[in-house]
Amino acid sequence: MRKCIPWLTRSRCLFALTILTTAACGNKTGDSKSANGLSHQALTTSMPRALFVAAGNSSDELMTSRLRALGFEVIAKSATSTQASDAEGCSLVVISESIHSNDLAERLRDTHVGVVVSEPAVFDDMGLVASDTGNGGWQVSYGDTEAANTLEIDGSSGLLSAGLAGSAIVTAAPQKLVWGQPASSARIAARIGAQAPSGAAAIFSYETGAEMVGLQAPGRRVGFFLGEHAAGSLTNHGWALFESAVRWAAGQDLTPPETPTALFVNEGTLADTRIADRLALLGFRVVQKPGSTTYLSDTVGSSIVVISESVRSAELEGRLRTAEVGLLVSEPAIFDDLGLVAASDAGGGWQVSYGDNPASSALDIASEAGLLSAGLLGQVSVTSSAEKFIWGRPNAAATVVARLPGQGEQAAIFAYQ
Repeated sequence: MRKCIPWLTRSRCLFALTILTTAACGNKTGDSKSANGLSHQALTTSMPRALFVAAGNSSDELMTSRLRALGFEVIAKSATSTQASDAEGCSLVVISESIHSNDLAERLRDTHVGVVVSEPAVFDDMGLVASDTGNGGWQVSYGDTEAANTLEIDGSSGLLSAGLAGSAIVTAAPQKLVWGQPASSARIAARIGAQAPSGAAAIFSYETGAEMVGLQAPGRRVGFFLGEHAAGSLTNHGWALFESAVRWAAGQDLTPPETPTALFVNEGTLADTRIADRLALLGFRVVQKPGSTTYLSDTVGSSIVVISESVRSAELEGRLRTAEVGLLVSEPAIFDDLGLVAASDAGGGWQVSYGDNPASSALDIASEAGLLSAGLLGQVSVTSSAEKFIWGRPNAAATVVARLPGQGEQAAIFAYQ
């Protein structure tokens, strides 16, 4: 929402605070006094906390629900009541576009907590863009566009791209989306396109210590495109970008999990159930998602990602291509999307660089495979009856663990370090 004109007032609903009604992030544990003077133990929780600064509209409620689904305990406050101290003890701060920027101003500028900002008129207060007095201002260094639903994603921007690249429809119908013109040190993950000024960024970020406008970033910062009412129209791609921004700002890409987690991408077949059970027996906490709703941000915190052959390749494509976690892939039509084999435009394709054999029960295990050969060697029966086996033709950098007998270079198990 634009900065308020000083003499202009408007009615606003108070945001019903979720989870905790008055506590700031720092009031996480400890003794306190009740009205009768008796000491009691305050609420103790190990969940990471998110301070959500918002006015409380229906879009804010959807964002709150999504933050909870990501594992955050949400502390919601209005802009007028938010102080810098409220961020202490939090893992994340999210500022909604529903607030009046004058009600918050610069009070969260110096917090060391990661912040995701969707109120463009706070961008300059936070040092994300040039201010009104620094050759910036409304529709110059920050602003909005009233009717857009597509972003151009830079697929090389890591977690913030959510594994997407090129044009992505982020809202089901055109919505108001916000933008900023950040400093040259910012990483731009997405742009709005023709509806915004040249170079306008829809998603941009500063790493801790990066030079922003007038200060070094005290913590991670993200400028995010989500307009005041846009959450109600977000597509799967749009939510994936929101989740990725939240996780990056909270530093979840930097913290290794204490318990190993396996992300299992599958469509829920009987075979998938057996694979999930085996992963659990190996000591993994198994998180299951279908291919259509799996994004790069889902891999954060996982120790391994397993992709079942039940997944429809067109629903997942290459969104996990840049995941910084080990992948175990059994869907051959994703091999090329992930760069495991040559794609069709590079001389590969179905039954050329990847495919399946409808009736196999044995593998030829290579002697040089090491741990991946499980101590086996030569031709080994791996199923009690003939089954469909998949294969790929990896490049020379891969270690080929097993081949389909009599099928030349068709590798049934292969790996890249």
